Amino acid sequence: MTDALILVPGYNHDPDDPHHSPSRIPDGHFYLWQTGAFSGRPVIPFPWYSGRQFRDVLRAWRAGYWDTYKWAYGDLSVAAAKRLSRMPPGHPVFAHSLGSRVVMKALEFTPGLFCRVILCNGAVHQKEALAVMESNPGVEFLNVAVKTDHVLSLAGAWFGPALGREATVGTGIAKYPGNVRQVVLDDPENQAWYKDHYGWSLQGDDPNSVGDHSYSFQWPGNWPLFHAFLQDGL
Repeated sequence: MTDALILVPGYNHDPDDPHHSPSRIPDGHFYLWQTGAFSGRPVIPFPWYSGRQFRDVLRAWRAGYWDTYKWAYGDLSVAAAKRLSRMPPGHPVFAHSLGSRVVMKALEFTPGLFCRVILCNGAVHQKEALAVMESNPGVEFLNVAVKTDHVLSLAGAWFGPALGREATVGTGIAKYPGNVRQVVLDDPENQAWYKDHYGWSLQGDDPNSVGDHSYSFQWPGNWPLFHAFLQDGL
């Protein structure tokens, strides 16, 4: 069923631990996506072990990384991408945070694997992502960004791999190829344009939380954007 949406979560998930699994209820990401943004749509959850912030410190050091996030970015996401790259072709995919690197690496291993890709608060570094976008002209990408996402601008850059403080796609890309559509959820011009043309109430930050990294898919006003892209590419 190629219309089924593949769901790829980010960092700090352990599918074998009920307290850290993305399927956990009530706040696991698979659960939130399947009952919220993508309710009623056929989906294929793609769980992957993406590291545990504290429990995996020694494992990360043994693997040659100073912190668990570097290990997840450098090794764990690549292992997951190899598994994802063996999926049947033609599915759309939604990736949150570090899940975006899993998806982009899978497209490196198997070009043209997906038909449409939503990168939501994507933690993949821009040079990596742009190279994949350019080498997959038949794939449509929607980059859902939040300029004020401090998790990405601070943690994603400081604790990422040896790419230095290069920006991730999740805070916005300045220049991108024609197969990419970008919406910056907390940009007033983007908000006004989509409100005028579609009636959508886009929002990028939780007004009741500082450093939120998941509000992009929790705010119902953003859901029509996802559905429109998956249906007709906007």
